[in-house]
Amino acid sequence: MQYLSRSVVLVSGIAVLAGCGGGGSSSSVPALPPSPLSGVISIEANSRVDQDTMDQLGLEGAQAATGIQALPASFVLAGYVSGAAGTYPSASAQCQPFAYAEDAVDEYSVPLAAGETLVLESFGSCLADPELELVVEGADPLPASVNGGPARYTLTAGDSTEYRVTVRNTGNAPARYILAKSVAFGAGGMAFDWPRYRFIEGEAVVALADDDTVRAAMATPAAEKARALGAGKWLMTMPGNRVRSAQAGPVAEDTLNWIRELRATPGVLSATPNYVVSSQQTGTPVSEPLYTRQWHYDLINGPAAWQLAPGGGAGVNVAVLDSGLLRLPSGTIAAVVNDAGSGGVAYGAGLVPVRVLGEGGTGSSADLIAAINWLVAGSGGQPYADVVNMSLGGLPRIQDLEDAIARGVGKGMVFVAAAGNAATSTLSYPAASPNVLAVSAVDGGGQLAGYSNFGSWIDLAAPGGDASRDGNLDGAGDVVWSTSGERDGGVSIAGYRGLQGTSMASPHVAGVLALMKARDPGINYGTVRALLRQGQLTDGKARRNDTLGWGVLDAARAVSAAGTGFADTILSASPALVSLSNEGEQSVSVELSVFGDGNVSNLSLGDMPAWIDVTGCQSAPPCALQVTLLKDQLTPDEPARGSIVVNYQVDGASADPLSMPVIGQLVSDEQARNAGRHFVLLVNTEPNEDNLYMAESQVTLDAENGVYSFRFENDDGEEPQQLREVRPGDYYLVAGSDLDGDGIICQPGEACAEYPITGLREVITIEEGQSLSDIRLTTGFSRPTISAASPDILPRPGFQGYQLRTPETQTGPADNRIRMTQ
Repeated sequence: MQYLSRSVVLVSGIAVLAGCGGGGSSSSVPALPPSPLSGVISIEANSRVDQDTMDQLGLEGAQAATGIQALPASFVLAGYVSGAAGTYPSASAQCQPFAYAEDAVDEYSVPLAAGETLVLESFGSCLADPELELVVEGADPLPASVNGGPARYTLTAGDSTEYRVTVRNTGNAPARYILAKSVAFGAGGMAFDWPRYRFIEGEAVVALADDDTVRAAMATPAAEKARALGAGKWLMTMPGNRVRSAQAGPVAEDTLNWIRELRATPGVLSATPNYVVSSQQTGTPVSEPLYTRQWHYDLINGPAAWQLAPGGGAGVNVAVLDSGLLRLPSGTIAAVVNDAGSGGVAYGAGLVPVRVLGEGGTGSSADLIAAINWLVAGSGGQPYADVVNMSLGGLPRIQDLEDAIARGVGKGMVFVAAAGNAATSTLSYPAASPNVLAVSAVDGGGQLAGYSNFGSWIDLAAPGGDASRDGNLDGAGDVVWSTSGERDGGVSIAGYRGLQGTSMASPHVAGVLALMKARDPGINYGTVRALLRQGQLTDGKARRNDTLGWGVLDAARAVSAAGTGFADTILSASPALVSLSNEGEQSVSVELSVFGDGNVSNLSLGDMPAWIDVTGCQSAPPCALQVTLLKDQLTPDEPARGSIVVNYQVDGASADPLSMPVIGQLVSDEQARNAGRHFVLLVNTEPNEDNLYMAESQVTLDAENGVYSFRFENDDGEEPQQLREVRPGDYYLVAGSDLDGDGIICQPGEACAEYPITGLREVITIEEGQSLSDIRLTTGFSRPTISAASPDILPRPGFQGYQLRTPETQTGPADNRIRMTQ
């Protein structure tokens, strides 16, 4: 079998031999000729790599490691496992015919304490998607695969000690994986794949400074036509002559290049792709015939809620942003009680159906923005809906969408959205918006559904079902039953159906909000969130976690809280959790605001960790606290946790203090960091037909003291061109690991760096006689996300990675000359 060549020659200087003779002469080391391109690649904090990836197993005579690899308190580790040896199929566009080695099991020693979580995420390989298992000493195996999602293990109780952790490949095909236990992973989520959000080719959502900019855009080749979306936003179409591809019609990369140019156009405030939004569905009412199948109403204490709200939400309008009325979310919210099938949670409420999805369950971000703007504008100054359900998602953060939702919240509307069905902590919008209630899904036993997203942005959970489970032990799979419909010969036929998904969970919450609004029309997003934090919408425990948020929805408790009115006044913080690090945010501003009508005064700080300094809020809220990390008070590489306590009075009387969790970390593992053997490449700026960017020049490196130092050489004009030789031209400068030995770097589960910033690569030009030195990059296993912190990131449709140069890709005879390398 032929392995991709793994040999590395690293010579830091040139040894010169001096003759043995008199005369007092001395030897010296001649300087190396200038390099056309050189620099240093730093490694993300806590990065580690499996001790026996194909970097080691690809060497002749190598065997899989038998020892247990020790890991630190926080880590993000990339690894490789394969149940058998073999060769990648050459027939696949994403595979090169290199051999891979057998390494079925990786074992680690991991420090764990109660409440800490391990996550195993599998990325398979170009060959297949084998199932991996995460086995923590003393616990049952947990499966992980690309299609099945990651495995998560939380130590709920037990000693804080070292645990043996095993990653096992149960199949024969190789797989890349990430094993993570870190503050960053738990607090904000990490993405290990490139943003691949779908968008409509040839379209962009554009915010313009004024109407003159619209006319100017239409008078130039910048756009062919524009459609107003409301609130100063426009849907623009790319001119057909901008398509550089030989294919007919706009294509993805042409669209993204056009959007980059729009962003640089005077008068354009923002420009984003018109993203595809999709349904998050995978599949008293007590008197209705189907109620015996609707376990989900009992789980949320529905019957008691209907006794408290006998009108079923009459007088409240709920907007359903979906594909129309014949969808299960509409029925779950407000199906009428008529002894014909099933009723909705708010069976007396009105529905405002707004179609933003087509029959296939997909739509565009432009239509979603336009729909929300229309609802908010309403009639006579009043919006068309009191509650908005969005059983859709999968979007990145889009500022125009955030603005539309914020205007609605300002008018008293409450927005609810499905968290998503990717079994990941990666933020999914609109659910992850700070002005939207994000709803995860549980099965019949109240446990997080296997497909449901999770993370620090989840607000609460509701029944979404899980057809693979019988959590309530009723002998049937846990699906959510309600009204539905289908198309038959162009005719819509109403009926009933059982489905699963966070799309099923979100409407339960929307229906309960309608019941609450019927009892107290003054309830708004602020009061709902305050009640949620107090446990009044869930189990009353007022504790949250990253799977169920503040808990599983309790309709009776929620309606009861609305009935008594929200008499309390409380202090609220945003963000609710503060995470500080010497390699991340070292100082964070926390906004304090008041929910309720009482007078808040006499703010004071209670006991707090010695490793933070908190200042600000000398006057009554709203105000801001500045929280700053005191690095010299932390133990290196040991995450510290504590709380910031704010005492205050309401109307002169002491209130329950506000407590904000705070996490601090002093990262000092620079020299121990390792992201695996790295290939530094200068690649073509256009991909080939397989969406691979081909390397023209290549340097291979191992980490030394936690960094990679690279240096290319000038082309000497002789054929064949050697791997590290550079010819003048335009390139992308990238680097990354190839843990599975398939000849491609920067795949999910592998490290990647791009110049100047990963996710925002720019062309670097090599000119004759020029020397570019001290180039800086950062490599790591995480990938950039489209967020408030990085709004300029664009998706990577069809991106497959960067292909290495190998002996087979060189032309001409083999070159066996001895060369100086550094």
